[in-house]
Amino acid sequence: MAKGIREYNKKLASMRNTLKMTKTMKMVSASKLRRAQDAQRKSKAYANRVSEMIGRLAASVDPKSHPLLTPRSNPTKALLLLFTSDKGLCGAFNNGIIRQTDLWLQRMQGQYDVINMSFCGRRGFAYFQHRVKVDTFFEDVTANPQFSDASLIAGELIRSFVAGEYDEVFIACNEFISPLKQVPFFQKLLPLEPV
Repeated sequence: MAKGIREYNKKLASMRNTLKMTKTMKMVSASKLRRAQDAQRKSKAYANRVSEMIGRLAASVDPKSHPLLTPRSNPTKALLLLFTSDKGLCGAFNNGIIRQTDLWLQRMQGQYDVINMSFCGRRGFAYFQHRVKVDTFFEDVTANPQFSDASLIAGELIRSFVAGEYDEVFIACNEFISPLKQVPFFQKLLPLEPV
């Protein structure tokens, strides 16, 4: 009987330790989520202001005054930059944007002769690498976004557009609504359009 009680007490102690570890992990995750939401809220406000300013500037100048403002007549070549995560286990975050990108590519097949893709995030790259022509895979830039990475990506997109490799450049990513809801959205980046 004493042996049974000892085993029972060991199991209870093990369960208590597991409960403590789980509670600690939950607190760490909640802290990370709050930091990520705060950073997202600040960056979204900044991005909206910059987009508005660029749109107003584009509307106030002659479109032929800068190569990034000049629309191409009869665009036939497009580039889509897709943002996904590097790792899985995030439910519909990757699956939703990948599914919508598939539908977007099907819709745009008649409009463009060539649609190539660039990727930020391994999940999107792993899914599309054998389905479409890959232009660039920007590795390890989504887990910890830095300005230097964004500058590198923007420079590559601008270089491709100005060189005439592509007539239009699009971006596909998730828009954060809440921790449980992200909405895939697509936006034309180049040429810049006036507001």
